[in-house]
Amino acid sequence: MITPSQLPVGLRRDRLAQQLAAMRVVRTDVVEGYREAGVMRADAPADHVTRTMMAAAQGFFAQMAPSATPSRRCWRAACAA
Repeated sequence: MITPSQLPVGLRRDRLAQQLAAMRVVRTDVVEGYREAGVMRADAPADHVTRTMMAAAQGFFAQMAPSATPSRRCWRAACAA
């Protein structure tokens, strides 16, 4: 199995961009489901809420970057959610 560190930098960025785009679509669907279920205000813009959630998660991952093992574990958990 090839690890991300073995990939060329450009390919890693492309793959990360694809993963983030896919995560954004899924998270937007979740937020829209919350709105429809009445858990979240109906006028809350789903895309804005999704971007805010992802930005908060990315900030957390950036803080965890010095110790890669916990951040990898957290990233996998976030992607699986």
